Amino acid sequence: RKQELCEGSFARERSNVREFVLYLCENLSMREELRGIIADVGRRPPKTLQRFLNEDESSRLLEAAKAQRCNPRRTLAIVSMLLQYMIRSRDLCALLLDDIDWAQNTITISASKGCNQRVFPLTESIRYILLDYIKNERPNVSYRNIFLTGHYPFRPITWRSGLSTTIRRVAREADIDFEGWGFGCHTLRRTGATLLMENGVEYHTISDV
Repeated sequence: RKQELCEGSFARERSNVREFVLYLCENLSMREELRGIIADVGRRPPKTLQRFLNEDESSRLLEAAKAQRCNPRRTLAIVSMLLQYMIRSRDLCALLLDDIDWAQNTITISASKGCNQRVFPLTESIRYILLDYIKNERPNVSYRNIFLTGHYPFRPITWRSGLSTTIRRVAREADIDFEGWGFGCHTLRRTGATLLMENGVEYHTISDV
């Protein structure tokens, strides 16, 4: 939210400066002198590179997730979903048992950003991982959310309840160096997209997902 506010403030400031410079151009004979300023005002500040994992690091992260002492099946399911479906953390937390069609091997993901609803194939690996978690580790409670807290009182996990902290802990145990980088759930979203790109998937397909 803070980043969105900063970007919005920058956009408004840029628009105001541009309008003022255009006013000077119209009312003063300064077109040549101000042309460069108008061009500069239209440029966005450069963004820093964002961290993503390569295939080896992704494999180590999955192995570290499976080796967790507490709730390893849930951790593996979360990491796998973030990597394979490039799902946002809040959308992951909102997933319900009813969103999975076991007969048709599909999973419906509702995006909080844009309010879109998409149906994806349930891959063989994700199907096994989710079944293993639901049958053998997920608490038997009335909540329909797929992912629940690991300790009593059991309740749905929230995207603010430390998902990124969990991902960072698993990354440290996988000996992944992320010091100086913003690292969390969104890192795995970027990683999934990058790995698809490196494997020849077309850009518009990745963008659609």
